[in-house]
Amino acid sequence: MGRYPVRSDAKRFPTERLRPRRGEIYAYVFENRRAGVPLGVYWNFFLPFRRLKYREEVFECALLADWATPDVRDWRDLEGSSLNGSAARMIEGSFYAGEHDPLTRIDVRVGERRGRAFRVRWDVEARFAGCFGDDADAKLRVVSEAWMDFDGISIGGDRLLTAGSPKQQAIALLQNYVDVSAFGVLQRQARSHESRGLMLRPTRFRKQWSR
Repeated sequence: MGRYPVRSDAKRFPTERLRPRRGEIYAYVFENRRAGVPLGVYWNFFLPFRRLKYREEVFECALLADWATPDVRDWRDLEGSSLNGSAARMIEGSFYAGEHDPLTRIDVRVGERRGRAFRVRWDVEARFAGCFGDDADAKLRVVSEAWMDFDGISIGGDRLLTAGSPKQQAIALLQNYVDVSAFGVLQRQARSHESRGLMLRPTRFRKQWSR
């Protein structure tokens, strides 16, 4: 659902009515030398909400925090960590309500862990352009808390050689950034647009891909 330049008596997006669904955490290997982004593992936090009816329209809403570099090697040590959107940590975020609006303040606290799920609290502010032209808010605050599942580390097919063991190559690539002993299952994955995209799963996953 997009934005509509129509008038209404309502002036504020009702963030208090947002109801979170189960979120997702995953990491990915990335490098962009031209942009000065070094090779490394970067983390993505995505929290979707249930559909929200607002001014007779229905909106899909979500929160996103990307390019995070938490100081952890073992994914289980995310418990008790926090993300802060300072420029030094390169975190980018957005609030989605038909379109993406940038987060100007990011405070994400990772709490209790159960298996591969974490209880995560969000307290953020967005530069919200508004959905209807008269409900813009330069400091729209969104506060929410939900369980979020850690999915693994995404590795693009371009990072691996055509010959040799994909699992051994993945371990060699990642061992400088994460504790590879906390992982053990390598799967083909649909997240990557490349046919050779792989996902290194935490050891909780049972289905293995041994090729």
